[in-house]
Amino acid sequence: MHYNSTLCNKEPVKANPIQNVLFTLLIILFASLLSSTVYAKPKIGFGVILGYSFDESYLATLIRQHCINIATSLRIFDIVNTDNLLLQLQQSCMDEQCILMFSKQAGMHVFVYGSVNRTLKGYEITIKAFGNDAPYYGNQFCQYNATINVSIFDKADREASYIAEEIAAECMVRICEKFRLPVKIDKTIAKSEYII
Repeated sequence: MHYNSTLCNKEPVKANPIQNVLFTLLIILFASLLSSTVYAKPKIGFGVILGYSFDESYLATLIRQHCINIATSLRIFDIVNTDNLLLQLQQSCMDEQCILMFSKQAGMHVFVYGSVNRTLKGYEITIKAFGNDAPYYGNQFCQYNATINVSIFDKADREASYIAEEIAAECMVRICEKFRLPVKIDKTIAKSEYII
């Protein structure tokens, strides 16, 4: 028997290369969305580091700015707009309970603030970090204390900035060491801790 078919004599249909690439990218995107867990970084806010005299305020501003710069370079946290946050806090409240309530309502996981106090020998720096979600529920989870036995006025601006940067770096290391955030793995009850 002999079969004569017109389908067998036609040239095969060639696929468009652009369609192939788009189809492949679509499959890769779909597979990556199914296979990975997507979560947002924890939000951190940097409040006021109080200093009442000129030199205390100067040192406090340097420390705060270095903390923000270090947190930005670490890329562990989503940083709340620092200038806007400072403006909102100055307009609304300055006591601890009000600040913590404000940070919780703003959706921050971590809120950092502190103080710089002049002593006879130099400065005492206290920086506190509070966690708003589980497992902290608005409680302090980290406190960093430092003493500088020099006067900032005895140092050049660059040297004062280096001192503030070292304090900020040590503080951010402590915050990263102690911060824990529970993260859901999937829709079941199983959980894990997000450890920095």
